[in-house]
Amino acid sequence: MSQRPYLGWSTFSQQTITPTQTFLTQDSIIAQSDALRKSGLQPHGYIYINVDAGWTGASDAYGRTLFDTTRFPDVVAMIQHIHANGQKFGMYLNPGVGTDQVAANKPILGTPYHLQDIIVKPATIANAFGGGDKIDYTKPGAQEYINSVVDLYASWGRTSSNSTLSRRALITTTLTSTIAPT
Repeated sequence: MSQRPYLGWSTFSQQTITPTQTFLTQDSIIAQSDALRKSGLQPHGYIYINVDAGWTGASDAYGRTLFDTTRFPDVVAMIQHIHANGQKFGMYLNPGVGTDQVAANKPILGTPYHLQDIIVKPATIANAFGGGDKIDYTKPGAQEYINSVVDLYASWGRTSSNSTLSRRALITTTLTSTIAPT
């Protein structure tokens, strides 16, 4: 028996052949969500719409990566549209903390710690793409930083029918498995 196929649509394959700025937009993601809904595949488990790297824009005051508001003017509306189509939204976040955010030494929400307090010393690139410093999860403030990222992202998809706790557990597992030190 073969492994189960990916059950949805992801921007990753398209990103390998088309420049990200061309297709990785809110309108494009909504169109793909609508196409999946109309395809007849959802009753067979194809319910995921995943946005790979390339969605990122600025960071907030706590060093948490935000969507590029030029290409994604209303992320919450996009996610609500995906949910209304009976699908689940996912996104890939490059591992680590942006080097520019670490250099700015932004505070970690709700703690006395700052981003420079939680990175591996000496600073180590977190992934093959560069642009991020690896997090040292043994340091105070590291888990709180991840929790604040998870809470921010989970807030974008909150609906009365979703469980914040289960969403947080899923996102935390995904984030730590993607950005945990090797």
